[in-house]
Amino acid sequence: MQAVRYKGPRQPFVLDMVPIPEPNAGEVLIEVRAAALCHTELHFADGTLDLGVMPITMGHEAAGTIVEVGSGVSRGRIGERVVSYYYVGCGICRWCADGNQQICANLKAEYGFISDGGLAQFIAVPAVNAVFLPENITFEKAAPIGCGVTTAVHAISLSNVKPGEWAAVYGVNGVGFGLVQVLKHRGLHVVAISRSASRREKALALGADAAIDSTDAMTVAQAVRALTGGEGADVLFECVGRRETMDACVGFAGALGRRGRLVLVGYTAGDEHAFRCEARLVRTTMASPAHFGCSIHTAALPFWCHQHDRENTTMS
Repeated sequence: MQAVRYKGPRQPFVLDMVPIPEPNAGEVLIEVRAAALCHTELHFADGTLDLGVMPITMGHEAAGTIVEVGSGVSRGRIGERVVSYYYVGCGICRWCADGNQQICANLKAEYGFISDGGLAQFIAVPAVNAVFLPENITFEKAAPIGCGVTTAVHAISLSNVKPGEWAAVYGVNGVGFGLVQVLKHRGLHVVAISRSASRREKALALGADAAIDSTDAMTVAQAVRALTGGEGADVLFECVGRRETMDACVGFAGALGRRGRLVLVGYTAGDEHAFRCEARLVRTTMASPAHFGCSIHTAALPFWCHQHDRENTTMS
């Protein structure tokens, strides 16, 4: 089969012929009908992310149809439409027990990172990682949900949002568009922040109440405060991870309000960043990094697929 292969940092991906994987006990073989290209793949390509595993098939956002099953899996699943979840934890630690395989210290597999992923014609994953996909959403629309949308849902779960609050999404992209939609579904006022005019326009179409041009990051905090009556955002999702964007969030007179919650989602290569916070921000909550979704939120995929179809929007 054909597969997009990673050969090492700062090297171009290569389309190679590799053997079709065989499903082991408890696994299913998925014929991939659609796979999304996440910004994470670009981090692999430019050397920002190097896990030392190569060559490897890229891709952790894939959807398709089960075409074969390993022992212990009902053959009734053959033909089922699914989205794949890309973490396989040890299954015995406290993180796995809580449904947080993404921070398991002893992962058995991580597709597209340390295990062959879904930018290929077929992928074999544990049956539990093949999440049922309703008929009301296409494979093309479903593929990004496996990471981009579950990451957004997970980030929101860390932030303790409440209806009526102001939420700012700094960096609207695959995850950012998911954040905008889920936050609106939760009853918040949403501000989308981006340098891209087309992405700002898309965020507004997906429900954002306002959009701010961040071409000059020095103007972002003032713009957010103008929209929020001088208070600043109650919760801010930082989806870029650059020094200047973080300064705009919690620097001197930053966009984040008093006792606001900052959720770190984006990451980029570069120097370590020291937050320069005013005294008024001492009680600001900094939620744990939310780079990836967890299995708790992957289990809710059918619900989000339904919302996605009902609202007739796109997540990527």
